[in-house]
Formats: sequence, C-alpha cells, structure tokens
Amino acid sequence: MLDLMAGFAHLFSDGQAVFFTFLAAFVGIIFGALPGLTASAAIAMLLPLSFHLGPLQALAFLYVIGKSGRYGGSIAAILFNTPGTAASAATMQDGYPMTQRGEAGKALKTATLASIVGDYIGEIILIFGAVLIGVFLIHGIQVGPAIFDTPYSRQLIYSLFAAGLLGIAAYGAIGYWFGPYIGKMIAYLPTRLLYPFIFVTAIAASYSSRASILDVAVALLFGIIGYAMRRTEFSAAAFVIAFVLAKNMEEAFRQALLLSDNGLLIFVTEPVAASFLAVGFAVMIYRSISVMRHKRKLPDATPS
Repeated sequence: MLDLMAGFAHLFSDGQAVFFTFLAAFVGIIFGALPGLTASAAIAMLLPLSFHLGPLQALAFLYVIGKSGRYGGSIAAILFNTPGTAASAATMQDGYPMTQRGEAGKALKTATLASIVGDYIGEIILIFGAVLIGVFLIHGIQVGPAIFDTPYSRQLIYSLFAAGLLGIAAYGAIGYWFGPYIGKMIAYLPTRLLYPFIFVTAIAASYSSRASILDVAVALLFGIIGYAMRRTEFSAAAFVIAFVLAKNMEEAFRQALLLSDNGLLIFVTEPVAASFLAVGFAVMIYRSISVMRHKRKLPDATPS
C-alpha cells in the first residue's frame, strides 16, 4: 500500500502524466462510443504518439484509453444498437430496448456504475497480485520479468496503477454526467461522413495491429458476415460473445478433461460445474418458453 501511495505521489508530481490520464479517459470514451471502433483501434492508432512522451505519460495514456474505450463501447451499444467493443455486445441486449422505451439515461448511468465497480475490483486485484510478485522477488523467487527489481521500475509500475485508478474515476465522471450528450453529439454527425471515417479507421486498425493484409481481409469478411446476420435477423451480439469466449472455454474444457479420471462426468459430479450447467439449462428452457409464448400472442395482436 505504501508503494501505491508513492505511486500516486509520483503521478501527481508529473503534471503532464495527469493531463494525459484525463485526456485518455475522454479520448477512449469517444473512440469506444463511435460504432465500429474499439479501444484496441484507438491504442493502435495513437501508439506512435507515445514515442514522443515520457515512460509514465505514454503508459498511462495507453493504459487508460484501454479502460475508457471498453466503457465507451457501452454508449454505442445502448444508444445505437451497435456494440462499440466486443465486451459491450451483451450490454446491447438489455441497453438498446431501454433506449426504445425512453430510458436511455438510466441505461447509460447503470452501465457507467457497473463499469466503474468492475474496473476498480479488477484494478485492486491486479495491484495486490503485483504485491505478491514483489514478495516472491524479495525471497529470491523469480516468477516472471524482474520489473520490481529496481526502484525506478517499481515506482513506474505503481504509478501506472495509480493512473489506472485515477483514469477509472475520470471516465466514470465523464460517462455518468456527459454520456448522453456524447451519444447525441455522435448521432448528429452526418452518416455520409461518419460511416466512411469508421470504415477507414477500422481498416487501418486491423492492419496496424500486426501489419498484415490477411487481418484486413478477415475484418472485411466478418463485416460482410455481420451485415448478412443483421439482414437475416440472426443475433450478431450472441455471435460476438461466443467468438470471444470460445477460445477460453475450449482451453478450460481440455484442462478439465486432463484433470479428470471420469471424462465428461466431471461436469456433473463436481458441485460447482453441475450448478453452472443447471443454471444454463434453466435459462435456456425459460428463454425458449418465453419466445414461444410471445409467438403465440402475435396472431392475436394482429388486426383482422
């Protein structure tokens, strides 16, 4: 904790680092709120700027953009039914229907508070994990790159944590009070200017991540797939969520099978796994029944 306090002191002693932390909170929200753009795209596009900044200023700028950009995606998801980031695809499912009911402000504030709480919890866990690594290093146990070995690098890391905590507060305040205005500002942009800008930026971001034309082709292919899914009324949000989670799910599935002597039975014999399966099946059944009831009511609501 003393290291974190020292990190805050070092951060606030650098006026430019504080400025770029607040700037990153605003810039990240704008990029995330633009439909089709992401925090990763913002980082890729602004990475060259970091070469002209000091270490703390550059790291804080890009680190906070990643945080605020992921939150900004919820603005696009709620107001425009387009997830600004993959992480906000689930937000679209509940957020946009609230906008259609005239509850956009409530949805945005709820998303802001949820993002702040989740981000703070993740940041605190990350900080304490760093403290544990520091303890290992003190006892001579090498668990990774020795970033805590020198006073300078240790101070830099904790100053970065401080910038992350400050950045969360900054994007939270901006989003809570000005989120609806940011959405209105984007909505007023002419589509003839907005869509070409998003298209060019998305192509540039997909290329700049690995300097690969193949990545650009993949981005274009999935753009076509997303358009086809929208026209045929398939859930693009469900596809994005499944695409993001599939890799981790497959890795966890393989690990579970390797640790188990009973094969697939591990998922029903272990209480935690069985509970998750039961909840999943219950939600599927409840959702199916709700959809069928809704379809049965449609003919009655249609005038003859």
